[in-house]
Amino acid sequence: MDFSVTVSGNASTLIIEEEYIAINEKETQRQIIYENILRLENGSGGRRTSRLYYIQDYPFPDYRLTKEYVDIGADEETHVQLQKSISEKIKIATARPRKLAVFVNPIGGQRRGKQICDEVVVPILTLAGIEVNVTVSEKSGHGKEFAETYDFKSVDGLVILGGDGTISEIFNALMRKTQSSAGLDLNDHNTTLQKMELTIGIIPAGTGNGLVSILHGCKDVLTSTLHIVKGRRKCCNVTGNYNDGDLIGYGVFIAAYGLFVDFADDVHRFRWLRIFRIIAVPFYYMFLKSIREINVDITYEFLDGILHHSKEDNIDCQVKQKKRLINVMAFTYDLDFEDYTKEKQREKNDQFDLLDYTPCSRFDLIKHFYNLVNLTKEHLDSVNFITHNKVTSFNLEVTEDNNPSEQEQNLRYNIDGEIYSIKTPNLFVKLHPRCYNVYSSYTGPLRWS
Repeated sequence: MDFSVTVSGNASTLIIEEEYIAINEKETQRQIIYENILRLENGSGGRRTSRLYYIQDYPFPDYRLTKEYVDIGADEETHVQLQKSISEKIKIATARPRKLAVFVNPIGGQRRGKQICDEVVVPILTLAGIEVNVTVSEKSGHGKEFAETYDFKSVDGLVILGGDGTISEIFNALMRKTQSSAGLDLNDHNTTLQKMELTIGIIPAGTGNGLVSILHGCKDVLTSTLHIVKGRRKCCNVTGNYNDGDLIGYGVFIAAYGLFVDFADDVHRFRWLRIFRIIAVPFYYMFLKSIREINVDITYEFLDGILHHSKEDNIDCQVKQKKRLINVMAFTYDLDFEDYTKEKQREKNDQFDLLDYTPCSRFDLIKHFYNLVNLTKEHLDSVNFITHNKVTSFNLEVTEDNNPSEQEQNLRYNIDGEIYSIKTPNLFVKLHPRCYNVYSSYTGPLRWS
């Protein structure tokens, strides 16, 4: 179907194809797929100049999405036909949500959640014809309460504006609700979890925003919002974190024991410093605070036939070792390395990255965390105090030959930045594949930076 229009005052042709619209200008042709069209905005008068808003993809290295537009002139009859044709194609060719619940944490990060929602998220979603129902957090625990009581059958998905902690709070409540409704035992780590029906959209408005970086390739608010508009869904894994047979919580990004628990605890305690605590607390740890060392028995479970990344050879699928550690850090995702091109990245399997740290000099630790901003295989291979494995699960038991004065500290665990108290220093962490969907059309490497 062809339409005679003007673009920037020049005679042009707009063609409605099955998968995209084509705008033929003087010497160029612009093709816009339907999932990237936001709206053809109404013009006025006998000869209307309407504005077509669309999404522009910028791949490697930025992986950003932007909102662009082109002005199209046409008579009233042509405009009506264009509106009808484009709207019908968007409905047929995309899985764009029609109505979304939006939950906002207004105090996370730099306390800009409500501003981001009002100035970026809601205007973009509304422009794309998506109805929104916004809830702003009013108290501690509001996210959990919201997840447990909101009627999600009335919406197509949930958008969360916050950091990793806000996402974790809401996600855990939703996952527990889903498993309980299915009659599953939450504490049985061998149970195949019921997949959540509700699709989640994530907008960065917190301090860390590590999960959104992995899922969208960047931490840009506009990009995250436009991924939701496009309507594509990505199926994601979670880790189940258990203590003595009881579920502690589900992890969507990171879990840690030891140094990172102590670190996160102090970040919470110094919350009154607001954004400055991100500088003050690391300085305190790197130069003033002593770093605890913990004797543990740790058991790794590997995929059968899949090589892991430790420096040892001929290792079975399950290995138990005694170690003296300062930190254990597990990422929910099978991450990619910065120094590997996309073609060199390994095929994804049902496993996740695990780093465990043996005692080292403070200088080496500072240097490591500086380099860890960009995860490279070269760096991990060059560090002798870290064991890097890709595992399906691991079990960690703190042995009895530890400092009794640190017993209370050994009963703390970090999931996605939230500190949990555990009954005994005995942890089991297992990957549960493909448990929920997020709105994302990102297809680049999985990295946290």
